[in-house]
Amino acid sequence: MASSGPEYTIAWTSVLSAPYDDNAWAYVDRLQADDASEAYIVSSSYDANDYSELAVGTIWGFALPDDAVVNGITVEIEGRYAAGTASIAYVSLRKDGAIWGTAKTPNEALTSAAAIYTYGGATDTWGITGPTGANINETDFGVAFSVLATANDTDIHFDFCRVTVTYNSAAYLPGIMRHHIIGARGVTIHG
Repeated sequence: MASSGPEYTIAWTSVLSAPYDDNAWAYVDRLQADDASEAYIVSSSYDANDYSELAVGTIWGFALPDDAVVNGITVEIEGRYAAGTASIAYVSLRKDGAIWGTAKTPNEALTSAAAIYTYGGATDTWGITGPTGANINETDFGVAFSVLATANDTDIHFDFCRVTVTYNSAAYLPGIMRHHIIGARGVTIHG
């Protein structure tokens, strides 16, 4: 098994998408690097039960072999709260501007010190059947997340979001696995 990443993207936007539509991110493009330059929401109206808009990142710069079989996708997000309290409420993969696979709704409480929150993993394909390197390489592959305020006057700060992909190159799959994958395409290989 091989892995690629972690990769960061330079293409971040704050997107209204109900119910994730109460507060916009400031400087959402700062999520592009592990550099202590933070995207944030600091608003007296970011109160209990309010969601942040979706922070959506695309154009990750992966260069996996197109025929690679993706075994898992790991998303890491570094964040903290500075006032009030909050939790990461929603994390999803995206393709073509929509949810791709099964979104995660962890409701994981943030700490007041910056911490990395990890979703997915080396063997988690997020409910996607047969993701390939070509899918990950496309510029419309993305990640989205939202944060829920759990107290009034909450302030949140996030430094980065990064992605690592674990995969097998189709050329290196064991013979029987290669037989089934390639055989499904109408070619039979023995060995």
